[in-house]
Amino acid sequence: MDTLINMVDYIPIETMEKDLQETIQLLAIFQLADWKGVKVLDGMIVENRLSELRQIKSKIEEQLRFRN
Repeated sequence: MDTLINMVDYIPIETMEKDLQETIQLLAIFQLADWKGVKVLDGMIVENRLSELRQIKSKIEEQLRFRN
């Protein structure tokens, strides 16, 4: 996962904007699952996936602010 987060530095802005929207959508799904008390969703531990998605979202937002 760390490799994926670090790769954000090399992604074009247009792709990052699209990825940010997709990450936000996934984050919403996993947040809803967590709120409903679901522990595993699509073979992934919800709590762990939420943490990863938040890190990815933060990194993309940071890069978009830096590049704009």
